[in-house]
Amino acid sequence: MSEQYRLMIYFVVATLRFYRDDVKEKDYLSIEEFRKENLELWDRVGEEAKNTFEYELSWEQMSRGIEAYLCKSLSVKSSEAYVLQK
Repeated sequence: MSEQYRLMIYFVVATLRFYRDDVKEKDYLSIEEFRKENLELWDRVGEEAKNTFEYELSWEQMSRGIEAYLCKSLSVKSSEAYVLQK
């Protein structure tokens, strides 16, 4: 996985965090369910990646970013660094 590819996943998480007031909070069963419930936000994240970096996010990058965004909050003292599944 290239460095830029990984950095863009972090961009997804950061952008979702920035627009967190617009996220429809609930227990999502899947990334697809999140996407459908938050389609406007999904589109905004992709648009901002294009405008800021001239980069088109892949479905997998968006999905991994959402997975990281939705994971339970952690404490540095009680956890290891987050590792995306390859």
